[in-house]
Amino acid sequence: MKTKIVIFVATTLVLAVACKSVSEKDVPEKVKTEFKARFPAITDAKWEMEKDTIYEAEFKVNDQKCSANFSRDGKWLETERKLGKQIPQNLLDSLNKKYPNAEIKRAEESETPEKGKILEVEIKFNKKEIEVQLNADGSIIKEEKEAEDKE
Repeated sequence: MKTKIVIFVATTLVLAVACKSVSEKDVPEKVKTEFKARFPAITDAKWEMEKDTIYEAEFKVNDQKCSANFSRDGKWLETERKLGKQIPQNLLDSLNKKYPNAEIKRAEESETPEKGKILEVEIKFNKKEIEVQLNADGSIIKEEKEAEDKE
């Protein structure tokens, strides 16, 4: 348990330092142009700066939290969409084959130029936290088990 608390506090501190709010007027025009081309219906994005090199827009689409990251020169890097525990049935079936009766903690759709669309799911299976990445056809492409708690 202590390990989880330390990780949570450290992550919170890193994010607080790494991300800072940015006024839309301070976002480079190339970034805003690319954002509007990808998300023309979004007019109320909140902007942040990550690591002093990445602009992140946070917004909602159909009541789902989303974010999109762009480099300073306007290159699109990634879009994420929070799914909560709602997973497309074909991906849920694939997940259940390998991890029957796993508890879904959260799910997020991620899209990048390199990987395309993937689903990242955090599950609890046999008392272990596991992050699983699946592609659109349900193939598992990555599994990452959380370090065991030493307590």
